[in-house]
Amino acid sequence: MNLFNNGSEMANLVVSSGLLQQSWTVNSNLYGNSDPNKRLTFAVYTQQNYNILGFVSSPRTLEGDEAELVSSSTFPLFEFLCSKNNPSFSINKAAISLFDSYHFLLSELKTQLCQGPPYKPLIITGHCLGGSIASLFTLWMLDSMVLSKTKRPLCITFGSPLIGDSSLQKAIFQSQTWNSCFLHVVSNQDLVPRIFLHHNPVHQTGVYKPFGTFLICSELGCACFAHTNSVLELLPASASYGAHGQHPHQILPFVDYGPMVENLYHRTFCRDAIELDEWATQPFEACISRQLQAIGVGRPQQQNQKNEEKDINLSRKTSIDLQSAAFDHSATLPSPGPGSPTWVQNLIKRTKNWELKLQIAKQFDPSKKLNDIKVNMVYLECYKKWAKDQKTGYYDTYKKSMYEVDAMVKHYKKALTNYWIYMVNEVKIKPQKEGADFQSRWLYAGTTYRRMIEPLDIAEHYNEKKRLSYETEGRSDHYILLEGWLKEAKEIERYATNLKKENVASILTIDSCFWAKVEEAIISCNLLKTEKYGVEEKVKKLKDFENYVWRLLTNYEVSPEIFLPESSFMKWWKDWKAYRKTLGITSPLHDFIESGTYVEYDGGVWSPPVNTQLV
Repeated sequence: MNLFNNGSEMANLVVSSGLLQQSWTVNSNLYGNSDPNKRLTFAVYTQQNYNILGFVSSPRTLEGDEAELVSSSTFPLFEFLCSKNNPSFSINKAAISLFDSYHFLLSELKTQLCQGPPYKPLIITGHCLGGSIASLFTLWMLDSMVLSKTKRPLCITFGSPLIGDSSLQKAIFQSQTWNSCFLHVVSNQDLVPRIFLHHNPVHQTGVYKPFGTFLICSELGCACFAHTNSVLELLPASASYGAHGQHPHQILPFVDYGPMVENLYHRTFCRDAIELDEWATQPFEACISRQLQAIGVGRPQQQNQKNEEKDINLSRKTSIDLQSAAFDHSATLPSPGPGSPTWVQNLIKRTKNWELKLQIAKQFDPSKKLNDIKVNMVYLECYKKWAKDQKTGYYDTYKKSMYEVDAMVKHYKKALTNYWIYMVNEVKIKPQKEGADFQSRWLYAGTTYRRMIEPLDIAEHYNEKKRLSYETEGRSDHYILLEGWLKEAKEIERYATNLKKENVASILTIDSCFWAKVEEAIISCNLLKTEKYGVEEKVKKLKDFENYVWRLLTNYEVSPEIFLPESSFMKWWKDWKAYRKTLGITSPLHDFIESGTYVEYDGGVWSPPVNTQLV
């Protein structure tokens, strides 16, 4: 799909698919078969390739002044949308009240649909406030579905009002997959999608914000817009005078989307040529201009017909204002009004910037980026093997940074760290269910990254801040979260010791903070040489560290490169062994190292003793 023509191509793709016609037919049938006294009517229609669930509400369910927002704390049903960074949100009171009044029946329906065949897609549709219920039900379904095994539902609403504040929008936007499940069809003749645009609550912090993609339609055509600012500006800009002039406390008029959908379907196969303004010469600008003209914004002939009388009055007023301004230097000239060429040009430029930013953001594919990032991991694995050949190990080689290759390693390390900090933050702000699915999918790669890269951060830390403990003073939050998620998942570490033995030469130490513990052990050994107080406490810490290393060894959970002659671990062992001699104690680790058994460990042929006496 051409980036410059995304909105038009997407609109034509949706219209030509026939989904709009079939979805509106379901809504129309529900209106024809519904009891006018029922506030909500819904039913599932089985098609050959998919099922369609439709919702329609009584015409009197939404009567103008229904703009009140209520906090998510009053309806725990949707608490799954909350996250640590986005703990609450607000939803339209009329919509959530109607949803809640049918909660039992909707719960049965959700269970039935979730137990249905996973291969058959589900389209959820609704009109007016029924569209709001369709959106809420879709969110509810998304939380219940195992998306790796089931196709995501598609929600298509017709003439539905905005249903929530910026916090609800934020919760949905955090998941690109969830946000892409919503398509809102809006006619330029329909007031309902626009009734809450100018809601300005006195006692509330939130105002209405859109989510999903909006297909805005007129008698001239249609176009898709997804950026929040584009939608908020184009909904009122595209409205006809009939849609502008409705009194908010009157019963809202019923807009039949059937003829409009049919007209759009036939227009996709016989498109009108749209004349572009001369100044719209850039590809993206030209395409935005086409999209705006298709929804009735910026069409020269149409503007002249609509605004002829307004322009006469405006010209008279402008003439008077200009005369006044000539004598009053503090006066400001009137800004170009809606419909004027300058206003249209500015609107196109703003829309272009908003939609371009959105398209660029969408091009970031975490899965594709992860594949690129894995290349950096390959370089670091090569560095690790090279450092082993130097008899030092990659931790100490990086810590000393004596070679030119170390500069390249820093470059790869920075790219990897930036990527994983971004991905961890994405999980933190996602809705609970989506965040859990994300953690499961990416946890293995994140764990490998942590075990490879965190030792390098530890090396930098003890080069710069030798007296500060890394684990308590220097560890990044994203490492802590990655490790915590692994402990919650548990399944990654449940593989046999025999398998670890086979791969011992290439394993990464399970505890990514191992080298921080080594550095602290080195500090304790040095303090034993220079300080007379606290000896017992320091000796106990060193014994605990020795037992910790032994447990890692018996489970094949530490890299054999710690036994390389120039490694920090072996330097620690040399000092600790000398001090231990004065204590007259022995240990399994002492016998293991001094007898050279670690060579067998490196080859994966060492069998840990069944019963050993720890220090």
